[in-house]
Amino acid sequence: MPFLSPIIAYLCEVSKAKAKIYRLQRLAQAIQGLFERELGQKHYWVKAEIAEVKKARSGHVYLQLVEEREGIRLANLSAVIWKIDYEQLEAKMATELPSLLEKGKEIVVQVLVDFHPNYGLKLIIKDIDLSFSLGELERRRQENLKHLEQSGKINANRELAESLVWQRVAIISSPEAAALQDFYQHLQENEFNYRFKLELFPSKVQGREAAAELIKALESIKHQDFDCIAIIRGGGSSLDLDVFNDLDLCYKILASPIPVLSGIGHESDWTLVDRVVHSPHKTPTAVADYLIDKMSHFEAHILAQYNGIAKLSTEFMLDHKLDLEQIKAQLVNQPLNFIASLRGRVELQASALIRASASGLLSHRRDLDLFEEFLKSRPLFILNQVLRPRLQNSQERIDLLAHHHFEKRANALKNLAQTIELLSPKQTLKRGYSISRINGKSISSIKGLKIGDHIETEIENGILHSHLLKIEKHEHEN
Repeated sequence: MPFLSPIIAYLCEVSKAKAKIYRLQRLAQAIQGLFERELGQKHYWVKAEIAEVKKARSGHVYLQLVEEREGIRLANLSAVIWKIDYEQLEAKMATELPSLLEKGKEIVVQVLVDFHPNYGLKLIIKDIDLSFSLGELERRRQENLKHLEQSGKINANRELAESLVWQRVAIISSPEAAALQDFYQHLQENEFNYRFKLELFPSKVQGREAAAELIKALESIKHQDFDCIAIIRGGGSSLDLDVFNDLDLCYKILASPIPVLSGIGHESDWTLVDRVVHSPHKTPTAVADYLIDKMSHFEAHILAQYNGIAKLSTEFMLDHKLDLEQIKAQLVNQPLNFIASLRGRVELQASALIRASASGLLSHRRDLDLFEEFLKSRPLFILNQVLRPRLQNSQERIDLLAHHHFEKRANALKNLAQTIELLSPKQTLKRGYSISRINGKSISSIKGLKIGDHIETEIENGILHSHLLKIEKHEHEN
């Protein structure tokens, strides 16, 4: 820019004068003076993208403006809208201004270039070109509309088969929207007392993240549980409604297996969502009226069918009244005649049955007598011919088993007696052993013995009496 040449020249002079050092403040003031002389109070129209935006408590709005190309940032400058300028823009643009000043939006603004020694370079925004933003919105909308038309699926949701009654409604809206409460009230307090099953799937309906949240809400709906989907919003400016021109959102609606209704709240404008849904409406209450009317038409259809059937039934009854009277008379007389004719047949069959029963009893009396004799003799036959041999066999087996058992036990006792006999003291004495006792007690140790004790020694054929003369201990004993 031409006005920068004095700054460059000044900086060159500073660099040449190496012996002289300038304070930073003086250098900054010199740059500020040059900016004021060259750019002071000059307005420039600038197109840029909003990278950051923040509204301070003071009412000032601070922005970071950038220009990028293919992901590369080419420029980055701070900007500000002073409170007084913001209020003027707000009065001029009404509800459009908040939608313009959003992160990611591309805008055209009129700026003053300002440089301050402490705060550096920034742009002071004095005006915003609304027509540029609206033009960009329309350009993107037409471009997305062309994509939808070329896909061949733009009418997919409108061509879905409708159920007879739309009573289960999935609602996508912001929970805080006043229009949502109007929609609820309109459906729940309808004059026909129809009942609707309503379930809210909350989502933002404005801002950068709104399109992604609307798509997420559509994906979370279990379509088999609902008859239709209603997208509700309480109106807004053209820029506020730009989210409903999102291409991905439109394709998600076209992929829905159940009809989608829109009630976004605009009167004159239209969005791509209105173009792709099954049934677009201007307002949420218009969607509610549509649902009520649909149920009313169904009820009217059912009532018409009912009245038609009732009318045909009445006419049929009148046409066949005489036939019915004749049938009635026949129904009254025929049962009596039929019963009378059956009575004679029953009596004849009863007599025949009695005779047949008496004859049958006589013919079978001899058989019964023979069977009685057979029953009397049968038990004795069974006892003598069948059970008695079995009892005799059992007795013989028992005797044999008892004899064998007693013989086995006798042998065991005999062996035990022989063992006891072999282990008896008499047998020990026969083998040359003897038993010594003092006072009738056998001696098993020298402990307690003393010289002169009287000892009785039993051998096989007698008892020896002696006195203890000497006691000798074995060497291994202590």
